[in-house]
Amino acid sequence: MTVAPKFKGTLDQKIDAKGRVSVPAALRKVAEQCDPDFVPAPKDGKGTSASILIVFDPDQMNWLECYSVEGMAEIDRRIDMLDIGSPERDALEYRYHSSVTLTEIDGDGRIVIPLAHRSKLGFEGDIRFVGFGDRFEIWTQAAFDASRTTPTRELVSRYGENLNLRSLLQAKRVE
Repeated sequence: MTVAPKFKGTLDQKIDAKGRVSVPAALRKVAEQCDPDFVPAPKDGKGTSASILIVFDPDQMNWLECYSVEGMAEIDRRIDMLDIGSPERDALEYRYHSSVTLTEIDGDGRIVIPLAHRSKLGFEGDIRFVGFGDRFEIWTQAAFDASRTTPTRELVSRYGENLNLRSLLQAKRVE
C-alpha cells in the first residue's frame, strides 16, 4: 500500500510587498512529489517547477487553500461523480475550478500570492502556513488564531475534557 504524501506542520513566513513568500520546505517537498510534471534541477542543468493551485472564494473564505496537482486532480475526480447541473456540483465547480489560481514554486522556493487575494485577506508581514494533509492553508496569524482552534474545542464539548484525540483514529465497526 502506497501512502500519499501529506502536507503537515505550521510555520510563519514573511510575505514581501510584491506578494512573494517562501513555501516551507516540508510543504514544497510534498508539492514536488505530487506534481507529475516536476523535474528536479540537476546541478548542471534545468528542471521544472512544481505547481500549486491556490483556491480563494472571497464570499466564504478568509484564508487560501493550496493544493498539489494530484490533490486537485482528486477533487476534480470527485466533482465529476456528481450530477451535472446539481447545486452541489455547481458550487464545487465554482470553488475548485473558477476560484483557482495556478502558480509555480520558483527556483528560490517562493510563490507569488495575487494582489487581489493579499488585499482582501490583509496579507502583509508574517503569514501562517498550516498543513492539513491533502492541502495547506495560508492565513494571517490573527485570523488563524481566532478561528482554527475551534475543531478541537467542538470535539471536547462533545466527548468531554478527557478526550484523547488518538482514540478517534480507531476504525469504525460495521454492524
